[in-house]
Amino acid sequence: MKVDSSAWRDPNDSDQVAQVYVIDNGKVLILKRSDWLAWAPNRWALPGGHVEIGEENEIAAIRELQEETQLAAVIIEHFESDDHLHYFIVTQYTNEIKLNEEHTDYAWVSVEELNDFDIVPEVKKRIETLFNTVR
Repeated sequence: MKVDSSAWRDPNDSDQVAQVYVIDNGKVLILKRSDWLAWAPNRWALPGGHVEIGEENEIAAIRELQEETQLAAVIIEHFESDDHLHYFIVTQYTNEIKLNEEHTDYAWVSVEELNDFDIVPEVKKRIETLFNTVR
C-alpha cells in the first residue's frame, strides 16, 4: 500500500529539498526507497528530503542524511542548486550505515554501475553530472 507523502510529511516542511552525494572511494551512496512511499517506491535515490521552514539547506542535508542513514557529515559542501533542489557533497562522515524505515537497502555505486540499479531518472542524471564534474 502506498502512502500519500503529504499525509505523513511534517507540516513544518517547505517545498525545498536537500539531497546528499556521499562519496567514498570513487563511489556514491544510493538508497532503495521503501515500497510504501508515494514518490518512487522501490527505486533508488540519494539520501535527502524536505528542508524545514526556517531551516538552512545545508543543515537540512546534514539532518536528512543522519535521519535516513545514521551517517554524521564531517565535511559537507554545496555542489549545486536548481529551483527547489539543493545538492551537497559529503566526503567525510562518521558512524556506520543504519537505514530508517524509508529505505530497504543501500549501495555504493560507480558511474559504470548506475545502469545496474533502478535509479530515479533525474537522480541518475544528477549522479552522472557529479561524476563528470569531480573527475
